[in-house]
Amino acid sequence: MGKQREQKYRTAIYCRLSDEDYEKKREVSESIENQMFICRKYIEERPELEEAEVYIDDGHTGLDYDRAGYIRMMEDVDAGKIDCIITKSLARLGREHAETIRLFKVTFVMKRIRYIAVVDNIDFNGRITSIDIPIKVVMNDNYSMETSNNVRAALKAKAQRGEFIGSFATYGYVKDPKDKNHLIVDPVAAEVVRRIYAEFIDGKDIMMIAHGLNDDKIPCPSEYKRQNGCNYSNNRRLDKTYYWTYSTVKKILLNENENYIGNMVQHRVEKMAYNIKKFSQVEKSEWIRHEATHEPIIEQRDYDMVHKMIRHRWKQMDCSKNINYFAGLLFCGDCGRAMTKSKRKDGTILRCTTYARIGVQYCSQHLIYLQELEELVLQAIQANVNEAIQSMDFEKIRQQKLQTGINDESSRLEMQLEQLERNYRKMIMNLSQELISIDDFNVFKTEYTAQKKMIENRKKVLQKQKDTGKIYMDEYQRWLETFLQHREIKELSREVLVNLIERIDVYENNSVNITFRFKKPHQI
Repeated sequence: MGKQREQKYRTAIYCRLSDEDYEKKREVSESIENQMFICRKYIEERPELEEAEVYIDDGHTGLDYDRAGYIRMMEDVDAGKIDCIITKSLARLGREHAETIRLFKVTFVMKRIRYIAVVDNIDFNGRITSIDIPIKVVMNDNYSMETSNNVRAALKAKAQRGEFIGSFATYGYVKDPKDKNHLIVDPVAAEVVRRIYAEFIDGKDIMMIAHGLNDDKIPCPSEYKRQNGCNYSNNRRLDKTYYWTYSTVKKILLNENENYIGNMVQHRVEKMAYNIKKFSQVEKSEWIRHEATHEPIIEQRDYDMVHKMIRHRWKQMDCSKNINYFAGLLFCGDCGRAMTKSKRKDGTILRCTTYARIGVQYCSQHLIYLQELEELVLQAIQANVNEAIQSMDFEKIRQQKLQTGINDESSRLEMQLEQLERNYRKMIMNLSQELISIDDFNVFKTEYTAQKKMIENRKKVLQKQKDTGKIYMDEYQRWLETFLQHREIKELSREVLVNLIERIDVYENNSVNITFRFKKPHQI
């Protein structure tokens, strides 16, 4: 008989380099080229492996799997084009332990993917037969956490020394080429900052200042940064805006980091966790403040005068009986800017700020009468109130029945599992006493394993249903209690709107979309 043909593994080489590796000046040991060399050498020495494709993620963290190269590789795995994945080390595949362990326990097993990490001496063929992989994954995750904490501590230490730690200099400044932690004045942008302060002191309102800057074709801060080669994004909905807006001018006038008077106020936000990209506000008492760290653009007396004027204007607005109680809630459905209020002979109207201040070339009018909007919003609130009243008893009974059914089935499954375990122990005893053959035992074991897996899978499904039901009822209860508080509502107030509504979007066809803070969840 001839020799059975050895299986050939179509092998994907995966290489990843993070921003952190760049900061280490691309050490040779971690470079993409070196990773490819190590993987290819390993493949060449093993006849059962053949290179299929190389997948690269350059400048991507290992803390998540949202990477173009990795996604493309896994798509090829799903398409059946890949049998084996090879990396220089397990850390190159990923550092986030929960998702990486899931990759081994589920994806690689189901897809029958062989995985090799060369320097870690890992050759995974569908079964985790030792604790090496989980330990290495957790160690990689801990390394990421420690690295993040060390970076955070180092940045905080720099801030405490009065050094600038931001990714981009405040508009009006650039980073000193000789010292990236020091700010120097950008003459062009600084002149714009001085103009904004001078015009505000002279009595111009914020929107008028923005209008003048746009008329003079002066690029807004984000556009100015991009024009000067910065890979800048402000992570807002209007990221591609290249004109000046109310909020942009106001931010320059407020200047909470005090850069414009030569001071440095930092550590105002911090990352929520090393593996979460969101940031949280830091208490003002914990801000790090240093005076006279660089050349000021604005004189202290002008800075103080502007802040005094802003506080005075806001106080006047708070005391005004004519305040628009939709303020901060009403937006253009197309450009995303706020709607502005104005009076006409036939009533008060609301229209897109972009249209009103900059012109039709940037956005259309999106006009709606205040009275019409008030009626629409009041009707929407009353509809939620009526639905809450009608559904509260029925929904509680329905959910109680669902939860009772889940609990009863879970109890039955637990009893079945206990009986199955007793039978298994009995069969082991019979085997040890030679009352049954090994073949009979293996047949029973196969059936036992299948039944146990089926029961455990069903228990997981039930637990998920139970958890989902609890989440549903929590959301439903919040929605119910919120709207039942307003069961007698007859007219709108600022308090009601702020408590109930997240935002209102007005579209050109006069349609209105109301996003409530609390929504009735979909039934499960």
